Amino acid sequence: MHDAWALRDAASFPDTAEAGMPAARTDLQHGVRRYMAYGRMMGPTPTFDEMKAHGFEILSGGCLLGGDGYRSWRGYNEVIRTEAARLHVADLAMVL
Repeated sequence: MHDAWALRDAASFPDTAEAGMPAARTDLQHGVRRYMAYGRMMGPTPTFDEMKAHGFEILSGGCLLGGDGYRSWRGYNEVIRTEAARLHVADLAMVL
């Protein structure tokens, strides 16, 4: 399976939203759906449960915002939010 992002090398993908967006588009073209979540997630999370039911993989970026890769994942997630909305899967407006 093609995966533009999971095995990313920091030298190959700069930490910018502009780098994350095309990586997400490439993953979606190859049937890879993932979302990087930030913050403390405790117990059931209805939005993420709904996304998982529709084939999205939810990854944890940790409890704190920022750090290596944060900006590129924000760009990646922006594309994924659009895809989730297009599929009427989940409202990610309040999810980081």
